[in-house]
Amino acid sequence: MQHFTTIEHIRHGSSKIYFADELPGLNFAFHCGRPVEVEYPFLFRCPQIENGIRECQSRGKNVTISLGGAGGNGLLQSAERARILANNIWQLFLGGTDTSFKALRPFGT
Repeated sequence: MQHFTTIEHIRHGSSKIYFADELPGLNFAFHCGRPVEVEYPFLFRCPQIENGIRECQSRGKNVTISLGGAGGNGLLQSAERARILANNIWQLFLGGTDTSFKALRPFGT
């Protein structure tokens, strides 16, 4: 990812919604090392991607991740499930501060 320093906006990977405890699954084409926990086999720890994100952001680049995967078939069964998923995405990828999610964050802090 560090090689894309002349691009202003980088979309990296996709997240497919697997409703295992309302947590998303990730697909980075086998670029991540291992699941964050045995209970969540589709939520991966990605230190190389984390380092790339930090490098791009330090250069003022926007880095995004898409939700829904290639097929876009992430149907939410209710408004409550949508709220839970939105909170979990906030906690895992954005500015969440819930300490119970800290060990699950794919890109560290």
